[in-house]
Amino acid sequence: GGMEWAFPVYEHGYEWGVPWSYSIERSVNETAVTVKDSAERRVRMSVEIALAPNRAYFMLRPYLENPTNSAIRYQYWTNAMLTLGSPSMSPRTEFIYPTQEIIVHSTGPASGLPGERARISWPVWEGRDLAGYENWIDWLGFFVPEPSEDFVGAYNHETDLGVARIFPRQEIPGVKLFAWGQESPYTLEYTDDGSQYFEMWGGPNRTFWPEDDLILSPGESR
Repeated sequence: GGMEWAFPVYEHGYEWGVPWSYSIERSVNETAVTVKDSAERRVRMSVEIALAPNRAYFMLRPYLENPTNSAIRYQYWTNAMLTLGSPSMSPRTEFIYPTQEIIVHSTGPASGLPGERARISWPVWEGRDLAGYENWIDWLGFFVPEPSEDFVGAYNHETDLGVARIFPRQEIPGVKLFAWGQESPYTLEYTDDGSQYFEMWGGPNRTFWPEDDLILSPGESR
């Protein structure tokens, strides 16, 4: 498991390939770790990860800055890769995504699902309950076009562990989920032991497609 900051382009971005610095601040109310990329002459970012005492959650506070003289199109996503307490993702994982419709980003040839940009019902599509991971045959990635609540989550019924992402959907509408599926042949290419995980994405962009790029004006930060 882990978490990545995908920026400044769609999907996994480029930030994983550059050096980062960090600082730690402690107060009575929280301990905050701020990670910051090494950019000087290009669009750049930092993320504060704050943990309050006696709480089972942490807060993310991203900060984006454009120090250049040009407007920059960008995408920013946070991606958590998880199994919820098991060495590999359990078939008994349940996805809690409050919506009635999803948009397919990509899917494997054995999935039996429509292709890119298709809109399908959620959680049940043609008799298949896609909220249950045991019903995923091949990989699937999808976006939620209109989140109906300020949270999404997942629960592993084998380990009794769950996770929730809580966000202001009017300001941060981007919601995406990806997982490999029960029969995907590709996990050995991305893990050392063929184990599986799911990816819980969130961000200000609605999808990865260019029409949902956002713009940072010259000198702007947000």
